[in-house]
Amino acid sequence: MPFDGTKELAKIILSNVKKPEYCVFLHPDDERSYTEDELDNLKNRDFETRLFMTGTQCAGDTVFMRNHHTDNAEHASNFNYVRDYLKAFHVVKNWTCAKSVMTTLLTMCFQLEPSGYYSFATSLASGLSRQGANTDFEGEIPTESDDDFVDNAKIEEIPVGKRAGGSDHYGAKRMSALKMKNQIMLVRRDEDPVLIRRKLCFLMDVVFKRLAIRKFLVDDGRSNIYRLIHCQTKYAHNKKPLIIAVFAFILQISLTAYVILQFANLGLIEEEEEVVSNVFPHVMLPLALTTSLHSFMIAIPNFQESLFSYRIYGKIGPLQMMDFIMSALIPLVLTVSGFVVIYRETSF
Repeated sequence: MPFDGTKELAKIILSNVKKPEYCVFLHPDDERSYTEDELDNLKNRDFETRLFMTGTQCAGDTVFMRNHHTDNAEHASNFNYVRDYLKAFHVVKNWTCAKSVMTTLLTMCFQLEPSGYYSFATSLASGLSRQGANTDFEGEIPTESDDDFVDNAKIEEIPVGKRAGGSDHYGAKRMSALKMKNQIMLVRRDEDPVLIRRKLCFLMDVVFKRLAIRKFLVDDGRSNIYRLIHCQTKYAHNKKPLIIAVFAFILQISLTAYVILQFANLGLIEEEEEVVSNVFPHVMLPLALTTSLHSFMIAIPNFQESLFSYRIYGKIGPLQMMDFIMSALIPLVLTVSGFVVIYRETSF
């Protein structure tokens, strides 16, 4: 990361963070070592990672990572997407732009190497901890220069010509500059930084939920016909693939019904089998218990998967109900019915 403009960055950070007297600005590319004052400041700094977001690009970035060693730590430029995501949602209030940045952010996370992703995720998680308390913004703390800027906007108007009566005609160039400055700042003077931090946590929660869904479906291989059909048809006009899901649902329900209807024939036992069952009344119990225990161990993870898969659907619907029935209820029903079938058999 280029470090041209670090003096300006230092001035911005010192004006917008708590305990500025303990700030240390030493980029890894700097060829100097810590000064004695900076070494003393390190003793008063904790080991939490913090983020600082500027209104415009400064020293080559718009998001800066602050850790125990420096307030200008080296990092990849991936954090800039996070700042652009927040700006599109909170400042510009352009939902199409916010969705576009979110798509770019997700694509970037998908393409990162595991080490790069974990570094990005853990640093961001530290910045979002305690409802975003470890994230600071430029303009969050009003400075004297901001007050001077507001005063100058009212006083130092620029004459642009003469009126008919001979008096000067003043333009509104300063006021336009003030308005432009408010637009590029993530936090305006009349806004609550705590609310903006919560918005940032909410926005990143949306991103990380989608990353978790991708890991669930792709990396862990826990997809089934209903979840795949849902992903295929949710934002598409072609709903024909739903026929495949309905057919699979009917087929599995029919097979389950045949197993349950087997109970009707269990009472028709021949006399010789009845004699054997009287001599060894519980001969099939060990096999029934062992088989049912194995089926139950398989059914429980499926039940947990069906609860997590609700994040994919977002609401209760036909595909979600079919997925829940097939993944959670049917395995439990087959486990119980299989125990009864095996237990009442008279031979292996």
